[in-house]
Amino acid sequence: MQRNGKISAGKVDDRPVIQFNIHPTALAAAGVEAPGEAKLDGVNLLPYPTGEKSGPPHDALCWRFG
Repeated sequence: MQRNGKISAGKVDDRPVIQFNIHPTALAAAGVEAPGEAKLDGVNLLPYPTGEKSGPPHDALCWRFG
């Protein structure tokens, strides 16, 4: 992961995440806010590798197959 001026090249974060985080993280990286009525399931992951937030991004990850 690399984000010029924010996250150094080669930074690795091994906390578990899920694909639902892609949308809010991409919006944050682009500097765009989701519309007020939008309910995004994921979280913005950018504050975690920068050290702005610590701990896991999710209390639990659950999914169902079938």
